[in-house]
Amino acid sequence: MVSSPALSLDRLRIEYGSGKVVLVSPHDQDSFLTALGKGAHAA
Repeated sequence: MVSSPALSLDRLRIEYGSGKVVLVSPHDQDSFLTALGKGAHAA
């Protein structure tokens, strides 16, 4: 896993595909997770 510079150390780890990982640091984690969940249900 590769980390990148971010303003926050409070990051979310998203695993997708075959062993792929991305770290994100959204400003509003609750809204981000809600939007992510809505997208998952639409797929």
